[in-house]
Amino acid sequence: MLEDIKKKEISFQMRLLVVISMLFLFTIAVVGTISYIKAKDSQLSLVNERLEREVFIMREMARNLKYAFVNDEDQFTKQLLHSVEDQRIKLMQDNYSPKLFLIGNDESLQMEKRVAQQANLNQNIVGKIKGEGNSSFFAKWQGKQWLFSFGTVQELQGIYVIAIPKSELMESANELAKYFLTAGIVSIVLMLIFVSFIIRKMTLPLTKLRSEMKKARDGSFGNVETINSSIPEVRSLNKSFQMLMDKISELFQNIQDAITQLTDTSDELAVSSEELSATQEVMRTDLHKVMNSAEKTQGTFKQYEEIFYRLKNLMVLLKNEFEEMKHKQQKMNHSVKSGSSDVVSIVGALEEFYDGVLLMTNKISEFQLHTNNIRKAGTMIQDLSERTKLLALNATIEAARAGEHGKGFAVVAEEVRKLAENSRSAAIEIEQKVVDTVHIGNFFSDQFLTLKDELSGQLKIAQTSSSTFSTLANEIKEVDMHINRSTSEVIKAESVIPELESAFQHFYAHIEETLSSLQQLFESSEIQQKSMEETEDMRTQLVAISQSLASIGK
Repeated sequence: MLEDIKKKEISFQMRLLVVISMLFLFTIAVVGTISYIKAKDSQLSLVNERLEREVFIMREMARNLKYAFVNDEDQFTKQLLHSVEDQRIKLMQDNYSPKLFLIGNDESLQMEKRVAQQANLNQNIVGKIKGEGNSSFFAKWQGKQWLFSFGTVQELQGIYVIAIPKSELMESANELAKYFLTAGIVSIVLMLIFVSFIIRKMTLPLTKLRSEMKKARDGSFGNVETINSSIPEVRSLNKSFQMLMDKISELFQNIQDAITQLTDTSDELAVSSEELSATQEVMRTDLHKVMNSAEKTQGTFKQYEEIFYRLKNLMVLLKNEFEEMKHKQQKMNHSVKSGSSDVVSIVGALEEFYDGVLLMTNKISEFQLHTNNIRKAGTMIQDLSERTKLLALNATIEAARAGEHGKGFAVVAEEVRKLAENSRSAAIEIEQKVVDTVHIGNFFSDQFLTLKDELSGQLKIAQTSSSTFSTLANEIKEVDMHINRSTSEVIKAESVIPELESAFQHFYAHIEETLSSLQQLFESSEIQQKSMEETEDMRTQLVAISQSLASIGK
């Protein structure tokens, strides 16, 4: 089975030939593909520019014909179709099969053989041409790809379109691709023949050298055949192989002598190793017991130490809390004192304000009384004016009876009547103002009464708050005394902690030194044990090596 697998393996000659062939094939493929792509792009670009020029020429020709036949539309159309047919013939002479169209707003015409007929362009192509204006694009029409190049021609009132099959554009690029493919195949065949000959000549000395190595693998180290080759590396390899075989023969002789010495000293090392292992095991057992005891002591001390540090931190935290409480208590005392004085001031201000409100209420009552008296006086003035008016009327009547002698008296009576009317109007106005004043006085009276009741309630609340602040101040003083006593007790307890901490640290240092010494001793024992194990392993390995070398020497 192994021989069958070896026969199926690919030789170095074949692998090298395959790699070189693949590289050469890849190079030809890359160069050919790039050349084909560049040629295709160049061809498409040239044709596209040619069609754009043809569209431009047709636009200029249509403009010139329009100028030449301004008033003769039929002659213009005839000459235009003639020019379009000439353009189509020129394109056909260049091995193209062009289709010429005129797309207007309502219809699409195909111009061929000096005749314009309805075109069968699909609406997608027509819509795209109308949407882009002056451009070019590829589209599928009549089952194959076409290049549409177009431009707006104002004289024709539409878009002039030239279409050429894409397959005709790619003929030169396809011929170039066929040329590259043929040249590549021929080059690969020639390269395979040439490279196969060179590789065979290079690998023949290696094949002979491999057969010599097979002999050495089977145990034959003498009579190495000299290999002739023109390659310096192969000659150097053959020379090195011959020197290697000589060295191996000498080495085997030295190994045979060393095997005898290793066999003699192996037993002596085994006896010494067993005695030293037994002594080392007893010492390691004792060290384990001592270290376990020291570790238990250290663990117990760590627990005590942890409890001590918790107690220390608790004392520090307690002291800080008491100091913070004392500081806040002082602020609270100051706030209570300030609050008590402020409450007393507020109570005094409220009492003074309350007295002022009572006085203002009484004054408003007096104001209302005087206002009512003024209103009565206004009524009296109005009555008096009515009587004066009546008296003036009687005087006027009497003056009329007196005739010429009563004219002066009539003038006086008229003036008295006017004075009475003016007095009456003033009295009515005064009465109205007095009524408004009474309403305002009533409003102020009601508001001040409401304010007096609210002030009375607030004054009672302020008086209650004043007594509460006094009680709170007394209680805070008692709390302050308790905090001061607790703070002094915490400070006394904190002064003892440093002494206790110093004693713990000395005791822990002693335990650490003892445990460190035991660990160093145990580590030394471990190192010695490892050295013994390594020595035993080396002895075992030497015995195995000596047996292996003995079997190789045989």
